[in-house]
Amino acid sequence: MPIYDYQCEKCEHAFEKNLGMDNRNQPTTEPCPECGELSVVKTIGGMPALGKLQELDMLKTGKLPQFFRDNMKKVSEKPGVKGTKYGENMKNFF
Repeated sequence: MPIYDYQCEKCEHAFEKNLGMDNRNQPTTEPCPECGELSVVKTIGGMPALGKLQELDMLKTGKLPQFFRDNMKKVSEKPGVKGTKYGENMKNFF
């Protein structure tokens, strides 16, 4: 069964679901499991669906989704990364 990625457009909560192809759009009709809003969209490749043209250059502008910034911070603090040049470079993302 495929794994599909979803994200809430209101709170930016990202999550995955194992669903059959016939049910892949079901979470988009349900409330967000985090905030309860009806604003869940299916994303592609683990990244949020780009709905606005200005989001195409989000790496340049620093307007990255909150879940991405949170994950980069967690990774930068892990042993083996913290204190290295990679860990320091990750700080540019949060």
